[in-house]
Amino acid sequence: MYVDLWADRSADPGRVIVSAVRSELARHEGVLTRLAKRSGVDRLSVGGVAFSLDNVGLGLEVSLSDALAALSDEVRRPIVLIVDEAQHAITTDRGYDALFALKAARDELNSSEHHGLRVVATGSNRDKLAMLRNSRDQAFFGAPLVQFPGLGKDFVRWFCDGVSLAAPLDPSAVETLFVRASFRPEVLGAAADVLRFDFSLQAQDVEAKFAQAVEEQLQAADAQMLRVLHALTPLQSSVLRVLAARGKDSHRSKLRPSWLTRRCSM
Repeated sequence: MYVDLWADRSADPGRVIVSAVRSELARHEGVLTRLAKRSGVDRLSVGGVAFSLDNVGLGLEVSLSDALAALSDEVRRPIVLIVDEAQHAITTDRGYDALFALKAARDELNSSEHHGLRVVATGSNRDKLAMLRNSRDQAFFGAPLVQFPGLGKDFVRWFCDGVSLAAPLDPSAVETLFVRASFRPEVLGAAADVLRFDFSLQAQDVEAKFAQAVEEQLQAADAQMLRVLHALTPLQSSVLRVLAARGKDSHRSKLRPSWLTRRCSM
């Protein structure tokens, strides 16, 4: 099972997760029968059981744990749920609740007669993703955090082969730009889009213009970051400076209020 929490940024992530589970349940008539019996619905209707998947969800008649347990019993093999951009789940109460519901389901399916549940949370921001497992008040506290291999030469060659500009790009030069862009493919894509709409571009200028476009993308991103930083309040700015100075271990120690107050008053 796969669910992308950024497919519709306006949708509540908790509802998106529940909808993905309901969609999978709907594919298995035996699961619907099991859930109907658990809900006390014994009467059959034309076309199947008189049971609605609207009864499955957070705080409803059939919990996600019960629903996934019924699915496990039906398919008789481990279930893997991949939640892409999982860090978005903690931006709403329902998303937060959905993560705890998945943890309860995982514990139930992995420690009983069922066939197991694996929850794989992926994301484009390692620091935000780490928030799902760095503190005891998070559903997946202590879960392993695995760094995926970064994009490299193979991606750069693929990009250069398919970029379709007025002249080919040199993969070695693009690789240097890719490193400069912190291995973010969207920067290369945005730079290529700039050149595609430059109708006066000459073939001999493509490589130089592409490098310039990449630099402009990076400068624009830096400018946006500076605008955010300049908009911080004195207290927010002081906290950020402390966290930056302490680095990756900053979450393990508490700030001293008296020291922070002195910093804010400067």
